[in-house]
Amino acid sequence: MINKALLKEQLKRFWIFSAFFMLMYILSGILPLHINNWQDAQFQQLNQLRMLIGIFEMRHPLLVIFTVFTPFVAINALYPHYASTRAATAFYSFPISKRGLFCTNFVAALILTLTPLLAFCVILLLPPISYSGPIVMSENWTETILFNPQIFPHFAQGNFGVINSVSAVAAFFARTAIGIIFYLGLFLMAISLSGNGYVRILFCGALPLVPLGVHTFVNLIGDAFVFGFDSGTAALRVLTVGTFTNPVLLSEYLNPTMIISENIQLWQIYLVYTVIIVITLAFSYIFGNLRKIENVGESVISSKFKKVCVFLFSFGGAILLAIILGESFSSMTMLYFGAILGFLLAYVVAQMIAEQQFSIAEKLKFLPHYAEQCWRLRRLFGRL
Repeated sequence: MINKALLKEQLKRFWIFSAFFMLMYILSGILPLHINNWQDAQFQQLNQLRMLIGIFEMRHPLLVIFTVFTPFVAINALYPHYASTRAATAFYSFPISKRGLFCTNFVAALILTLTPLLAFCVILLLPPISYSGPIVMSENWTETILFNPQIFPHFAQGNFGVINSVSAVAAFFARTAIGIIFYLGLFLMAISLSGNGYVRILFCGALPLVPLGVHTFVNLIGDAFVFGFDSGTAALRVLTVGTFTNPVLLSEYLNPTMIISENIQLWQIYLVYTVIIVITLAFSYIFGNLRKIENVGESVISSKFKKVCVFLFSFGGAILLAIILGESFSSMTMLYFGAILGFLLAYVVAQMIAEQQFSIAEKLKFLPHYAEQCWRLRRLFGRL
């Protein structure tokens, strides 16, 4: 299943990628933690504690960016044969099956993305940084560090000690590693569905936002059409969905000042992430096996899927502009006008992307069919 020669070659080619992100982890996470910018030792301790807890609670902005960006770069670097005819010819000429090619490249992606994180966590262990409760800055100023009790349960019980303990750092590694593998699977599915570089980038950007987009659309439709719809908690519901479907939003759940839901446990979020990882990898493997070399260069891997993408893009454009104009003018007339205009604009843009050209005159004859399907879907929402 794993071709050792190919794995060794891929690691040899892209080790610089891993080394670069290891350097970025150190520059953004380790150096600021230990550089003393404060003359007062109490302020320095307070700064270190805040930074370290921010890292463990996934609130360090650069580390969150790395959680998404490292999988994106790794997947696009290791699977060039999904978008380049030249690379596809070279890869498919190897004495290795599609299954072996898929698995070997994914293992290489795991090694390249998780190695910098592992090195960062090892360095993070030293030196030990302790917290002993509220910090007395002066006679009139006592500073208390806020922390999430699910990450620091012993702190919640009053048993303070080393913050960057082995267990705390290991838990941070596990949280971040799950996030990285989550995006590896998601981006791999995105490029498995696409046939060229532009569309694969578009899919990589769109897929993580699909659950949030669908939930937001449902809330907007409910707010516009359903009498008595509770829109007051819509933002909280969207944030909850985002936490379960996007690891970069996990920081909102771990932030001790935010309360998404007292009924949500951390293990439940991890379980959902694991299920999504399994599903995305399974679909990526299936789509990878279905791909043919003649699909390279096309916008997507099949004409049927192309029609589905055009339809969803058109329907989304119709709903979005309908809500914008309807809410702006508080008029049902403007709402329906926005739906028609949004559908037409989104349909034209979607066909241009799908056909990879500006001349789509012959595709306009299918417009009534797509419009009919959008209307049927709208009636279905109305019945629900």
